[in-house]
Amino acid sequence: MNIKLFIKRFYRTNIREIQFVIFFIMFFVCGQGLYYWSKNYITPIVVHRLNADVSSFLINWIHPAERTSVDKNEIKAVGFRMIIEEGCEGTEGIILVVAALMAFEMSLITKISGIIFGTFLLYISNLVRIVALYFSLKYRPDLFDLLHMYIGQSFYIFVGAVFFVFWIQVVASRNVGTRPAYLYDQ
Repeated sequence: MNIKLFIKRFYRTNIREIQFVIFFIMFFVCGQGLYYWSKNYITPIVVHRLNADVSSFLINWIHPAERTSVDKNEIKAVGFRMIIEEGCEGTEGIILVVAALMAFEMSLITKISGIIFGTFLLYISNLVRIVALYFSLKYRPDLFDLLHMYIGQSFYIFVGAVFFVFWIQVVASRNVGTRPAYLYDQ
């Protein structure tokens, strides 16, 4: 088979999927660039307030004897501290989901709703991850690296991926005419 003909046929039969991948990469790179450009301004809000302060509140709510406090990106307890480093605030996972939702063919209101719900879900998931890491680091430090590097990150990305698949299935069931070809086979 002629390679040119194969590429042309492949492109014609998979145009929507190819466009999705191209737009996803474009939105993801733009999102990362915007985050990188603005992180000096948003770090005090995203890392310090929305992650460290809220995580400290949740830790104290779950276990009041902890009596944690926050100093910028550090959650402190008596004789103990945990630092929430850049990259642990969950922004990259949110950018992934936002890029995927923006790239997927659906109405603007559905995209905006998905971005709001997805961001909230990933934010809550990241808070759960931070609180679990706090208790792990304090009471089971031997499990911290496993939970931090593998289980916590995998959990967070899994939540984002499941949300995206769920959201496009909901969107696909409402907008039958705009579904990608691979959803028609089900």
